[in-house]
Amino acid sequence: MTSRVVSICCFRRNRIAVALSAVLLLTTLLGAFLVYREGLRAQRRFTQVRALANRVLTEFDPEASKLPNSVKLRSTMVRASMEYLDSLAAESSSDPELIFDVAFSYSKVGDTLGFTRNPTLGQPFEAVLSYSKALRLLEQIPNHPRTKDLEAYTYAHYAATARSVGKPELTVPYYERAIATNQNPRNARQWKVELLRAYALSGLQRPWYDLSQGFIAELQQHLETDRTDTRAWTILAQIQIQAGYFEDAITTLKSALAADSK
Repeated sequence: MTSRVVSICCFRRNRIAVALSAVLLLTTLLGAFLVYREGLRAQRRFTQVRALANRVLTEFDPEASKLPNSVKLRSTMVRASMEYLDSLAAESSSDPELIFDVAFSYSKVGDTLGFTRNPTLGQPFEAVLSYSKALRLLEQIPNHPRTKDLEAYTYAHYAATARSVGKPELTVPYYERAIATNQNPRNARQWKVELLRAYALSGLQRPWYDLSQGFIAELQQHLETDRTDTRAWTILAQIQIQAGYFEDAITTLKSALAADSK
């Protein structure tokens, strides 16, 4: 009788323990589910904010720049985008795609604020700050397939803006970095034109000569296979004139006119 009572007591105790364990497990699972669901919601909001910031910069701002007296509107859009981007950058440490998207948007913000070859808001200091943020983020994702292209683009646009903020010493190294990093020959040709100008302004004759000679040979080789590239013909003529090859430049301009008439 005594052993039966002990068995019943043990069974009851075990049943209570099992029940408590089941409740604890269910509670844990429910908590995990709620955290997961909130995480999904947060990720969706995160993605939506990222997409909105990108659309403002790549679609809305170019259209707004065509409107008369649009500076205030564009300033408001860019300021809001910067607030979103700063928030996203603070939470993007483990997501390479997010890091890239935020860096891309920072670079576009820089263009809107002060890149001299675009309709800008005339804020070059804020522009180089935005470019710097983009470059710092790109350092975190060196193996992303699009990092090199964006890094080259951002360095080149920073170089174009550096003189406006009293940092002409950055123009040459940043154009050199852009050209070395770049994977698009068409972009590199334009940046080499700018780098030659920067060499000339800095009095760097030997680097100017070396780059101009190599650039002339590169353009001539390119035009042997693509004689319809009028932009390349024009660049070649400009460099030949600057290098003192006037007869060659005349021949090049004639070839450019012939290519343009076809």
